[in-house]
Amino acid sequence: MKKLFHVSLAAMLAVILILPAYASPSVFEDVPSGYWAEADIRYVAERKLFTGVSATRFNPSGRLSWAMLSTVLYRCAGSPEVSGPSPYPDVPEGQWYTAGITWAYENRIFPLRTLNSPQLDVNAEVCRAEFCIMLYNCAGALGQPLPGSGAPVADHSFADMDWTQFSIAGCAALFEEAETAMLRWAMPLGIMEGVSDTAMEPLEGLSRAQAAAMLCRFDRAAGSGESPEESNPPELSEPEAPADPVPVQPDPGPAESEPIPSTPPAKPIPQLTPAQLIWQNPELPNGCEATSLSILLSCTGTPADKIDVLDNYLPKQPITWIHGVRCGPDPQAAYAGDATLKGGGWYCFEAPVIQAGDAWLWAKGQPYQMKNLTGLSQEELEQYLSQQVPLVVWATLQCQTPHLSSYPWTLPDGTKYYPYINLHCFVLTGFISGKYYAADPIYGWQALSPDTFWAAFDAMGRRAVTLSPLPDSGTTQ
Repeated sequence: MKKLFHVSLAAMLAVILILPAYASPSVFEDVPSGYWAEADIRYVAERKLFTGVSATRFNPSGRLSWAMLSTVLYRCAGSPEVSGPSPYPDVPEGQWYTAGITWAYENRIFPLRTLNSPQLDVNAEVCRAEFCIMLYNCAGALGQPLPGSGAPVADHSFADMDWTQFSIAGCAALFEEAETAMLRWAMPLGIMEGVSDTAMEPLEGLSRAQAAAMLCRFDRAAGSGESPEESNPPELSEPEAPADPVPVQPDPGPAESEPIPSTPPAKPIPQLTPAQLIWQNPELPNGCEATSLSILLSCTGTPADKIDVLDNYLPKQPITWIHGVRCGPDPQAAYAGDATLKGGGWYCFEAPVIQAGDAWLWAKGQPYQMKNLTGLSQEELEQYLSQQVPLVVWATLQCQTPHLSSYPWTLPDGTKYYPYINLHCFVLTGFISGKYYAADPIYGWQALSPDTFWAAFDAMGRRAVTLSPLPDSGTTQ
């Protein structure tokens, strides 16, 4: 498994914003006594979380760009090797910021609208909301949701934290992530504050002083706020399961299929080959279901193409606007939206995946059928995985707490459906030495803590499917 981070949370925030780095004194000439962020700047400087632009100047009003912040967080992560090419045509290979931007893209540190953008203006300013989202994604990538995550700020009075305001500014695609990161995470933890009682200024540029304040509060919230001379953060232990997941909404029940077996197969299906990783990007920005199904189907020994599975087998229905009302399908009936469009696709549950898998298996003459395991117990799941029987499962991105969008679509029966904004589908391939192993179409090969996985898997309804021999196929289980 390629680990996202090899350093502690405090080390992750060891931010160096300029080259070369300068020593950080306790007081900067341009940070006067009584300045609103004086204590925060002193804190991050003394802990070398943030340096000055010179030995005596901090430049608190200076602005931060995508190139700078991507490189900062990449270096804080230990500068891991990046496997892919530059993700944006306007980010040339070999530049000082290329590796950082590629890493941030591959590990989904960027906001979704940045991930889905056809290009990246590396010198463009990062706004307050975008930086908060990046910190939130970093915390999630570490697998350590902080206390208070998921608790929304009730009855807030911030007029600019409104979808209409984001839409007017051309930033509607940013709103849902900003609402989650700022109001459900940063505000409850004290990492971010409003600039007044009625304004957050989420779309304003981020100053170095504001970034220093947020980094200081993030570090304190992480529990590493000891004095600099005593600071020697330990290595991260195994991430714990998120506490108190938010309640998930009721949704249509699992597809009708054969009952869940009381005992898993006595041995693996002989003809299945080991799972091979298939990446969903860049062709399918939102196609984790089609890609995960392709990984499973390829275990038959006949390679499955994710585009073929999506185009020719997976049931799909668009998200449309009818008389000003957003309308979409039941995820148990069809994939919602267009997975090939950046920002244009949502997800589906197990019923459409079973339908697509059975159609593909029949078309390819394979002696298998899809098996619905939704609702299985942890013991049953682990027995399957111990025998290397692959399972397509539904959880969340990086097994974070599930979050619902604030903006529903209307189902064909007239009810409102509030979709998940961080649902994710991937393939579990084994259970070895107390770890689940997964082929993840976004993050690659992963080793997961069972507790962390089950917190998300259980919250999403324990949805899982696998392959089973046809009754007359001659294979045994």
